Amino acid sequence: MQVGDHCSWSAQLCLDSSTLSDPSIESAVEHTWAVACLTGHRKLPDRQAEFAKAEISRIARKLRDEHATAVAISGLALGYDTWRASEVLDSGLELHAYIPWSGQADRWSEEDRKTWAYLRSAARKERVFAETYNVRTLHVRNAAMAVAGHVVVVVTDGRANGGTAGRPTRSTALASWGNLSSS
Repeated sequence: MQVGDHCSWSAQLCLDSSTLSDPSIESAVEHTWAVACLTGHRKLPDRQAEFAKAEISRIARKLRDEHATAVAISGLALGYDTWRASEVLDSGLELHAYIPWSGQADRWSEEDRKTWAYLRSAARKERVFAETYNVRTLHVRNAAMAVAGHVVVVVTDGRANGGTAGRPTRSTALASWGNLSSS
């Protein structure tokens, strides 16, 4: 589907093995996901970021209203993770923060640190995977998010590498509203 004159937006839905074995497509559409893992690339081109931000609220409501989602997991990283976490709270979903290390926001701007601290304090559940930075911790956090989510919502700029690109392959379910690329 073409969206505006600045990006394309595709939707892809892959479900867990029990749903895939069901011959009824209606079963797939009516699937419920109590826990959503939300992730995305940190830096999108401005017009793509604007589009993604506008869609976040719609997606949160759709998950809540049509798929019985009650909990959303965020890694609280800069960009999509923090935009999404704010929308999760606004939509009435319970936020769970999966933080790779306790000082995740230490090098961020003051405004970003305040946003992170607010979202962290608003989270109903928190998992901190390490006290200090180690790149492996990011991968452990990413894998834990994907495993805990019944559905993974991904906004990506189309890159095939990095944590965002790798997360969905570790999950049993994937709903990808992403693959944003300039037209």
